[in-house]
Amino acid sequence: MALASPQAGPAAQPVERRKTKARKGHRNGGVVPFGYRRIHRSAESRYVLVADPEEGAVVVAIFSGYLRHGSLAKLVRSLTEQGIWTRDGKAWSRATVAFLLGNDVYLKKGTQAGLLAPQEALVAPIVFHKVQLLKRRNAKRAGQERSP
Repeated sequence: MALASPQAGPAAQPVERRKTKARKGHRNGGVVPFGYRRIHRSAESRYVLVADPEEGAVVVAIFSGYLRHGSLAKLVRSLTEQGIWTRDGKAWSRATVAFLLGNDVYLKKGTQAGLLAPQEALVAPIVFHKVQLLKRRNAKRAGQERSP
């Protein structure tokens, strides 16, 4: 008995549709990352991501603030003290900030169905990579402090 290939049949059709949409620069759904807005491209009747000026400025402040403060806790405290809130008007949590700092969508490098999706970069690659190095260093340091 021959086994069907994983890409064959009706189950593969949604994947192929997502890949086709991504090749054309269309977003495949999900939560819109903080710093972006979803807009409708009427000519193609599709949605795309564009930078939101206000939220984009907050994203830039979060990345630069993490490099300045050196820790998530200090950054979150600073955001709260400055009155900088999430899209929902809530205080930032360390987990939310950590997720934002690790999201490569801010590099104009987000992927959809394994393909690059065009959108405006909010963070310079050098800043993004410095943040990733600091996050790894802090994680190693925290792991060393916890071990016996």
